Amino acid sequence: MRVFQSSVALLAALLVSHAAQSAAAATSCPDLRSTLSFTDLNGTVIRSEYIPAWTNVTVGGEQGLWCMNYTVPEVDICRVTLNIGTSPQSNTFVEVWLPSGSGDDAWNGRFLSTGGSGLSGCVDYGAMVYTSSLGFAATGDNSGHNGTAGNGTAFLNNNDVVIDFSYRARHSAVLAGKIIVRQFYGEPHNKSYYYGCSTGGRQGLKAAQMFPNDFDGIIAGAPASDFNHLASWSGHFITLTGLNESDPRWLGVTEWTAVHAEVLKQCDPLDGVLDGILEDSSICNFNPETILCSRTNSTGCLTPEQAHAVREVFSPVYGVNGSFVMPRLSPSAELAAFLGMGFGALAGGLVGPGPQWYQNVIYNNTSWDPTTFNALDIAYADSLDAQHGYVSSFYGDLSAFRAAGGKLISYHGGADPVIPGEQAMRYYNHVASTMNASHTDLDGFFRLFRISGMGHCESGNGAWAFGQTIDARNASTAILLDLVDWVEKGEAPEVMVGTKFVNDTSADGIEFERPHCRYPYRTTFKEGNPNITSSWGCEYIEDWNVCGGSSDRLPKLC
Repeated sequence: MRVFQSSVALLAALLVSHAAQSAAAATSCPDLRSTLSFTDLNGTVIRSEYIPAWTNVTVGGEQGLWCMNYTVPEVDICRVTLNIGTSPQSNTFVEVWLPSGSGDDAWNGRFLSTGGSGLSGCVDYGAMVYTSSLGFAATGDNSGHNGTAGNGTAFLNNNDVVIDFSYRARHSAVLAGKIIVRQFYGEPHNKSYYYGCSTGGRQGLKAAQMFPNDFDGIIAGAPASDFNHLASWSGHFITLTGLNESDPRWLGVTEWTAVHAEVLKQCDPLDGVLDGILEDSSICNFNPETILCSRTNSTGCLTPEQAHAVREVFSPVYGVNGSFVMPRLSPSAELAAFLGMGFGALAGGLVGPGPQWYQNVIYNNTSWDPTTFNALDIAYADSLDAQHGYVSSFYGDLSAFRAAGGKLISYHGGADPVIPGEQAMRYYNHVASTMNASHTDLDGFFRLFRISGMGHCESGNGAWAFGQTIDARNASTAILLDLVDWVEKGEAPEVMVGTKFVNDTSADGIEFERPHCRYPYRTTFKEGNPNITSSWGCEYIEDWNVCGGSSDRLPKLC
């Protein structure tokens, strides 16, 4: 851990002379378009242009206005864009940003690939701005299809686009990006890193599973792993709550607000501090029947049908013959899931990655009715995983990545309304089981941090800022630099210190900070002021690798 700003300066200063000499001897930016060649890639350079810092960069038709119509790099860059033909029926659009300044704005000698999000085909321009400002030569791609509305229609009747989304687009972009780095700077990168969340987190895991030599270090935030089952999970809620208030199972904002308050009442005391944050939502054994309506109370309460729906929402998903599919929605994420932060999953939403994945990929039929979803649909999606390039990304053997010296940091919010918070724990346990490894064995190359009170990738009531996004850059911890220290110095992070800014605005000051323990440890209050890190400790979870818990209502992780 370190103060973010001083770390950035140190990181850049270490390689200022090296980067400046390399840039001086390298191919000039405008010349790259005519000199670049890709022996084993079907790549066509669209542009290579010098962009001064703080200049609006217009994003053209390759991405569409839905992705972002302009973006602003914070350092001088050479911007290269290209198309790579990945098959006769598909291609991927790639952006490469090459820091080309001097001093703190120089290239730090490292290559970095950014990730994607949802079903969209957008370059993560925020991540490109952020990581290039730290000196990384940053690469982004559109996952094999243009963003437009991010609704997955690009997949319809085109399995090559699905394979691109699974792995091929990202791997092709990485290969091309490394070639461009070598050409521009006159020498190859020193180390290679990956940085993504959500779909980007899944893509990071996929790289470790399938291309263990692509990256020396990977950050996989809130990974959308076991992707087919995740789509099933996000699409199954309408079968529990119905579409609208005409269904007796339906809960509106009043009822979900009451459920949320009761979740905190029952489970917030478990960590020793009443602060509206569940340090470990996986041990919350919520009982919705405590707020059943009565003769004297008919508002802010639940009918028996609604209480049953809530119980099902907080239960794992099972498939054919009772096979485990996906953990439950994490208690404390319910209100956000209703209000739209989870694609309106609890508000009768018929859009989002679940329904749209089934319509455009599984059935290639936009008329497929999500309200008919059942266990047979899950089984059919499973049967297509190989055809889709194993987009599930749930392979548990990371021994090749470990042998290559790779380091993997994953994190997941405990109040994530988009991907169940217990899913990252489930994948960790799956790797341990597959590799017959103890948690101390995994500590050598794979560490998972559970971030209490955090939503999807960022935001929430907890201390959610630790440098994982451009919005979290002013936190006292910078996860990307922690990864660099682990890869290059052997200094692995023991905890991830999160910062909660007043009004979620760094200029307003720090409200509190909290250490987030690596799994399988649980962040536990000791004594003192809960707003300072020294008041918390890490408690080992004795039964972390045991399927299920003491009650069938607790999340089962296998």
